[in-house]
Amino acid sequence: MGIFLNPGNEGFESAVKSQIYVDKTQMLAYTNSVLDSEQRYLCVSRPRRFGKSITAEMLTAYYGRGCDSLELFRNCRIASDSRFKEHLNRYDVIHIDINSFRRAGEPEESIVSRIQGALLGELRECYRECVPGDVVSLREALAGINNAKGTRFVVVIDEWDAVFREEKEDDGVQTEYIDFLRGLFKDAPSKKFIKLAYLTGILPIKKYGTESALNNFDEFTMLEADVLAEYVGFTEAEVRELCEKHGMDFERTAQWYDGYVVEKGLHVYNPKSVVDSIRRKRIGNYWTNTETYESLKSYISMNFDGLRDAVARMLAGDSCRINPAKFQNDMTSFKSRDDILTLLIHLGYLTYDRDTASVWIPNEEVNGEFVNAIEDAGWKLRMKRDRKRKRRVYMRKRIVIVLLAAVCILVAGLFVLSPFRFGTGIYIAADSPMILLDNGSGEPVVMHAGSRDYQTGDKVLILHNGTMMLSYPAQMSVYLCVRLKKGDARDVPQSVLDSLEEMGWLSGGELGQNQ
Repeated sequence: MGIFLNPGNEGFESAVKSQIYVDKTQMLAYTNSVLDSEQRYLCVSRPRRFGKSITAEMLTAYYGRGCDSLELFRNCRIASDSRFKEHLNRYDVIHIDINSFRRAGEPEESIVSRIQGALLGELRECYRECVPGDVVSLREALAGINNAKGTRFVVVIDEWDAVFREEKEDDGVQTEYIDFLRGLFKDAPSKKFIKLAYLTGILPIKKYGTESALNNFDEFTMLEADVLAEYVGFTEAEVRELCEKHGMDFERTAQWYDGYVVEKGLHVYNPKSVVDSIRRKRIGNYWTNTETYESLKSYISMNFDGLRDAVARMLAGDSCRINPAKFQNDMTSFKSRDDILTLLIHLGYLTYDRDTASVWIPNEEVNGEFVNAIEDAGWKLRMKRDRKRKRRVYMRKRIVIVLLAAVCILVAGLFVLSPFRFGTGIYIAADSPMILLDNGSGEPVVMHAGSRDYQTGDKVLILHNGTMMLSYPAQMSVYLCVRLKKGDARDVPQSVLDSLEEMGWLSGGELGQNQ
């Protein structure tokens, strides 16, 4: 067992034994499913304090054959997976943290040289006859071991992007580093000796133009977390359970730490902030005085392409539309306001909705970071004006709300005194159009008078007289039918469609066109 080659399971063990631990081991079921495949190259990028390092330690503890992790994982979710023991502690794991190889004030030796020197030393101790003294390349050493022994490696790189964040002005260092990674993961020999490659950091993989520098990697980012969305960061269900267990107010916790939209319908929370607030029994800002905070201050001070105005709008509760596609995934290549806003998504200061292509400040904790940053940047006068504008907007909203409430009360009163009723359901196109009431959970009803030519599966709002003729299908008079959302025939239970077709209701309808 070495420092970088099969370092053991102590790192993950300490996480599991922590006062607060949320089990994310089911992620191993996914990594097991892609071993040896074209999808075995993974890069997961998340903001700081999102559990990236714990995940890297988990992979090392599970796959590394330098330890026995059966008892460590026995009570974890992955233990119930059918392939759990198949891959447990079966492979040589190389686990490196790029930050540990950075040496301030020592430019004479490159970071790539340090990485290769350290790993070659440990590989020679374990595979002495396979790594001769004249081998100076990590790729060459791994290829030689594979040719001689058939050994395949799991490579885990934590803080993979540290070079691009810390050496952001040094193109030479960045080029040497990315060439090193290309040689390790993209050269033809790597396909033979790489069992799984897992990179994690804050930034996605560097782009050159529109092309990723490591285009064989599947990327799971804050813009598109995909199948790994729930495994890095706390889900709402996990935070709710923690709050109930430890006596914390869930709604207030959500207000402060929720808001990161990683996939449709799925929000994640900053794990470190949630854990700190629960341990200390106090809601507060746990992001202060960090590396990315200094970056935030410098970027918003630029007022690049109207950035300051966008930040002011978001502080007032608005969102901004952006195009994240041109961002080069680094800290310097900014050509528009959208590039900086995209960087702030990856840093955790904004959240992004793919459906609307919009960004906004996710929660109270991050909002406080923005307020601190703009005050440090000398925005005080501007912020005073923004607060005045915000108060005016607030008063206008209150007036509108009062008027709307009055109208709603009036309309409600009219409907109480009248037979008219509203309802929702799913539309079924036929000779006599129908609706499945209660969004599909009710019985089909033939609509008279108010029918329209929508497609089967569309969600609709209807205004009816509240009277229904008891038959199958039932029948009612409809005065208004409005489509709320498009759908298709799959939204209608097949049993309902079969029954209606048997009875002849669909024989002349449009159902066949909508399927």
